[in-house]
Parts: sequence; structure tokens; C-alpha cells
Amino acid sequence: MNILLVVEDLPVRQALGRALTVENFHVVGAASGQEALLRFREYPIDILLLDLHPTNESGWDTVRRLTAFRPLLPVIIITARNGYQTSANTREVDAWMEKPLDLPVLVQLFSELASQTPIMNYFIYPVSTALSPAKVNFLNRVWQTVALQALLLIGGLGLTLDVQAGKPVPLPAAPSNLSAATVSSSQINLSWQDNSSNESGFKIERSTDQVNWAQIASTGAGATSYASTGLSAGTTYFYRVRAYNSRGNSGYSNTASAVTTQGGTSCSYSISPGSASFDSNGGSANVSVYAGVGCGWSAVANDAWITITGGGSGSGNGTVTYSAALNTSASQRNGTMTIAGYTFTVSQAAASGGGGGGTDVPLSSGVPYNDSLTASTSQTGWKYYYLDVPSGSSSLVVDVYNMTADVDLYVRYNAQPTLSAWDCRPYIGGTSEECSFTSPTGGRWWIGVNNYAVGTISYAVKATATGGTSDTTAPSVPSGLGAGAASSSQINLSWNAATDSGGSGLAGYIVYRSGAQIGTTAGTSYSSTGLSPNSTYCYTVAAYDNAGNTSAQSAQACATTLAASDTTAPSVPSGLGAGAASSSQINLSWNAATDSGGSGLAGYIVYRSGVQIGTTAGTSFSSTGLSPSSTYCYTVAAYDNAGNTSGQSAQACATTFAASDTVPPSASLTAPSSGATVSGTITLSANASDNVGVTRVEFYCDGGTFLGTITAAPYNLSCNTTTIPNGARYF
Repeated sequence: MNILLVVEDLPVRQALGRALTVENFHVVGAASGQEALLRFREYPIDILLLDLHPTNESGWDTVRRLTAFRPLLPVIIITARNGYQTSANTREVDAWMEKPLDLPVLVQLFSELASQTPIMNYFIYPVSTALSPAKVNFLNRVWQTVALQALLLIGGLGLTLDVQAGKPVPLPAAPSNLSAATVSSSQINLSWQDNSSNESGFKIERSTDQVNWAQIASTGAGATSYASTGLSAGTTYFYRVRAYNSRGNSGYSNTASAVTTQGGTSCSYSISPGSASFDSNGGSANVSVYAGVGCGWSAVANDAWITITGGGSGSGNGTVTYSAALNTSASQRNGTMTIAGYTFTVSQAAASGGGGGGTDVPLSSGVPYNDSLTASTSQTGWKYYYLDVPSGSSSLVVDVYNMTADVDLYVRYNAQPTLSAWDCRPYIGGTSEECSFTSPTGGRWWIGVNNYAVGTISYAVKATATGGTSDTTAPSVPSGLGAGAASSSQINLSWNAATDSGGSGLAGYIVYRSGAQIGTTAGTSYSSTGLSPNSTYCYTVAAYDNAGNTSAQSAQACATTLAASDTTAPSVPSGLGAGAASSSQINLSWNAATDSGGSGLAGYIVYRSGVQIGTTAGTSFSSTGLSPSSTYCYTVAAYDNAGNTSGQSAQACATTFAASDTVPPSASLTAPSSGATVSGTITLSANASDNVGVTRVEFYCDGGTFLGTITAAPYNLSCNTTTIPNGARYF
């Protein structure tokens, strides 16, 4: 929201402007009515806030001129005179605020006025000065209901008016799916989803406590990432982002956080696997994140049908658990997650059987399969079947027949067909359809049946492969299986590729743990996740081909997971004491913290007034560069080698010494004059000065005989010379 703040006094205008900026308002300041008019034409102002002195008629002139240009402009008057508003009740003012201002009340008033009054960007500027403000005001009130497009010639008045018309600019939509990933001890990378098409850019805010936020940067329109640099090592930072345009700011994104690494460690990340596929029933799976110790990361789902159920953020190696919901649509869908800065793709098959889940049906060559599907609208129901065609086959014929209503046949090699992706689609009416292929490629052929009519439709489907040799030979047994621990909950496997001589082609591998199947993969590696720390697991792998033949299991490989990761913060340091060492230094000391997480205590973070000022490996710290005679308060937190940080200690305060005086005073005798002859009682007079102040002047004879002390100017001392031996004497 744009606030035009018209206050003549600069310090007051600056202070109030800062306070409103903290409350997320955009403040446009002006010191005079003339400047206010210029700012009004430069910015889309939402509310006028004007400091009005009782005798300042020019302030009222500013209100009249601005409301002449925009009659519905909300106006709030600030005044120091109690009850002054009653003497001006004929003037058009929405609200009065008496000094001193109650900021929460003012903020609430802004919200109420903004919700009641739409911004009407209609301005009429008189080319001729003959048009009075009253007439302009009247015309504006009339034209609020008229769609003005260009220049308007006002008949009768004989005046040409320059008219600017426009609809209110909507606020941009808030960004979402903000994630943060640690790069090093001084950098965290951010990424988010842009949900708006009318933003001017994005504002990035950062906090270390989720209470005190500060804007650190802004980006241009369309940006979806930002690198936050210059950070402190071993520190947790929180971020939020919002879009903005000329109308104002959007709401905030979600809050994302990350912890910078200790020292000069840089972070690199990888995830495995990089994508996943589900059938229409959905399901759950894991993604492994590989990162260095202390390297923080986060994971967000960018589509509503994907839900992260575990591991939404972490530090070091970790696992993200997610699920895909049931797909009731007739179309395949694709979605993404952002994990540690990487895009993870999830694809899901279309619904089968008109909106349910379903199992794909394997067919035997030449054997009919009777089935039915139900759908309430055309082309929304699917059933899928497949046939593994031997290599060298001379033909493949697929038939759908005995239809009780119209269904359409779709055939596709090596993937389920869709309404837009297929190798054959007859798309004819009647009670049967057929697809025929000459010399089909050996492997899996998919058959899809889709409803054209509605209701429950029965039919028969048959696929016949002719010629070729059926593959009855299993692939070779995989060799070279190796297992290695990646973390306390993950073991990575790899092996040499198997070969298939039966003709149908190698399809993939089955992974077993302790003899039980735990997964399949098309590649020669696999990550076994969700394991217990410090535990031994043994694996075997078998290969299978496109004809369904499976090899024997490989030789066994075993590995032991790492000990549990340290996620326990050290204890809070106790016994913090603070003492002044000089006018510019305070020394701190405290009792050592303990770390039970296993990674070991790394050091301490020192805070002054809640702001980090340094780190140390020991239990003492010297805070320097301070001001004399000033009080400073400190807290200390401990952190370990895994990047965990304790809470802050109890506060300790101390006051620096006053500034040290290192310049000696100066003094000189002014009477009697040098060389004078004196007798009896005389007066000794002296001048004295010092950069700090003179506390006393002492008088001596011949440099050793003390005569007396004067503590205040004038520095005059009576001296009885009869007690001093005659002769030349020095005072």
C-alpha cells in the first residue's frame, strides 16, 4: 500500500516513514504541498496522510487539490490541537489522528480505508487555468462512472481536458514453494515458484529469529532464485519472499531456513534418483540427498497431488519421503519437487477403468480377454493391456470386438498410449476395431481401450504375434555387486550389467535384501534407504528381460550403515561473566558446554545485544572497539561439528571505563616576576590548564620545600618569606 506522507519537519517525516515501512507500507514522503502534487502524479497513491497545523491554510489547499484529482482518495489528518477537527467538519476528511500517534491504531485505520475505497485511476488535468478546482472536482465525480478513453472536449465550457483512465492495478499473487540450500559458510541459495504475471519484482527478507525481519534484496520480474551471501558461519537464517508491483506488495511465501557451514567448508549436493513414475493408484517413495556435514537443504512439493511426508529439510545426508495421490483423470500427469536446489520429476499414469485405479492386464498371444469399463463422460475411461512380442515376429494384430457400445483402440510400443500419443488408433465407429503391424519390434506392446460412448461397455480384446522365436532364455546373472554405506540410513549398491541372449531384450534388475525383494531398477545402481544406524544389511540382484524371464540371484554383498547422525545441539553455556578491561574493551568468560550428539563441540558464538559479533573455540572472548562509559550486554551459544547450535546463555552486562587521561597539565608562575626582590609576606600567583581539568596547584620553593596547595582558580598563595633563608630562591 502506497502512503503519501506530507510532513514539513524532516526528522518527524523520517521517523514516521521508518515506522510505517517496518509495518510493510510503501511510504512516499513530501515536505510541501507542491512536492506532494509531484509525488501524487509519480506514484499510485492509496492514502494521503498529512500533518496539518491549525494556521496552515496551504495544507488544506493540498487536500483540496489532491481530492480534486481523485475525489475518492482517503485522507487522514494529523494534528496536535485537541478538538481542532470539529472546527473544520465541513471539509472532506476521512479521519483525524491526534499527536502523539498511536501506530497500531493508524495501521488498522489504513486497512479499513483501503478495504472500503477502491483506487480509481481517473485524473482530469485542466489545460486552461480558467477551470476552477470546484469544477474539476465536479467533473471527476461525474466521470467516475464513465469509461474515459482519450481526450475529451467539454462542450459549453470550451475547454480541452487531458483525461487518464484506467482500472485498479491488482496486487500480485504471493510466491510459493520457497526453499533454501546451504552453499558454504557464507552463502545460502533460495528458489521459489512465481505465481503471478503482473509483478514488478520480488523482495527477499531475512531473519535469524523469525521475529525481526529485514529486506536484504529485490529482484526483477520473473525471477525464481537468489543467492544470499556475506553470511556468518554456523548460523541459522530464515527467509521469506513476496512479490510487488505499483499497487503494493503480495502476501509472503512460506518461510524457509538453512544453516551455513562452519569455517570455510563449501557445500555440494546431489540427489538419487532424479525422477520417479507411478501408476494411477499412486504410492510413496524416497529420494536420497547427499550433502556434506553441516550443509543444510530443504524440500518442497510444487504440485498439490505430491505430498512430502518426511525429510522436508535436513543437514548433511538425508532422505526425503513423499507420496503421490490417486490419479482419477484420464490423462497422465507430471509434477515436480525441489530438493536441495534440484528439480525432481514425478510422472503418473492416467486412471484406468473410468476413474478407478487398476491393474494392467498381461495378454497371451491369440487368446481373447473379455472385459468392460464404465465412464460417465466420453473419452475419460481407460483400460490397459500388454503383450510381450518375441523378436523376429512377422506380424502383430490387435483387435477389440464384441463391443456393446463404442470404444476406441489405441496401441503403442514400450509405453502406455494416451489420447495424443499412440502408434495406431483406428478411431472408427461400429462394434470392432483392429491395429496391424508388420515386423513389429520385439518387446512390450501396450494396448489401451478408451470409451467413446458412456455408461458400462463390454468388449473383448485380443493381441496375436505371429512368427519369431519366443524368448524363454533368462538373462545372465549380474556380477560385481558392491555395497557401501552412504549414511546412517542408506546403503548404495552397484553392479556390472547383465546380458540377454533370448531376443526380447534386458528390461531391468530386481534387488533383494536378505532374500526379500525391495525394489526394481533399469540401471546398474540402487539406493537402499530407511535403514537403521550401525546395522549390517546383505543384498543380491537378479536380471529380468522383456519376456518376463528372470536370472538367478547374484553373489551376496553386505555393508554396515554409519552411526547415527548428530542432530543434538550442545548444552547451553553457563556462568557467563562480563568485565570492563578498558574504556574500549569488555572481557567475557563462561563455563564450557558439553556435546552428547557424537560430533564433538566445535566452539561458541558470541552475541552483543542479540547480534552475532564473533566466534571462538575457547571459553573467553574480548569485545573491543567499544565506546567509553557505555553499557553492553552479551550472550553466548555453543555449536558442534555437525552444525547444531544451542540456545543462547543468560545475559551478562558490563560498563566500559571512562576515557583515560594521558595528557599532563601545564602550570606557570606569573607573580612575582622573575628576578624580583621580595620581603615579608608576598603573593605567589600561577596559571594552570589541563585537557580534562585542573584539580589543584601545588607551590614549592627551590623544588623541594612545599609551601601550600590551591584547589581552585585563581591560583594565588600567600607566602611568609621570613621563614625562608635570604638569597636567590626559586619558586
